[in-house]
Amino acid sequence: RLSSRSKLMLELALHALTLCGAALVAWLAALVPAKSASAELLVASLACIAFGISFNYYIKPGMHTVEFGERCATASSMLDTLGYASAVGLQFTISAVFQQGGSWVHVMIMLMSAVPVMSAGTMLLFIE
Repeated sequence: RLSSRSKLMLELALHALTLCGAALVAWLAALVPAKSASAELLVASLACIAFGISFNYYIKPGMHTVEFGERCATASSMLDTLGYASAVGLQFTISAVFQQGGSWVHVMIMLMSAVPVMSAGTMLLFIE
């Protein structure tokens, strides 16, 4: 069984994995011509991003809704709605970036800026 400190370190390691994956995608998009980019490296870095974010996206909302007891379904649906709304907001933002002439580098920088926010939220949850 993991201690609270170990759980915190594990979750922060997942955030670091996300940060590294996003930095690698940004580097691939900025420095390597599109046709010569290694598909395997790109897929591996996207998998790192997905794996690192998955805990915050799938597991933690379910853990927190259980705390609501009989109203856990209501809490779960509220968190799902908030998650879907933020995903739509992210898609609109990415669309605006591309319409303004931006590239995947800019999108990955946005993602990398969200990781410290996730880490700060995680630490606040562990402090209580």
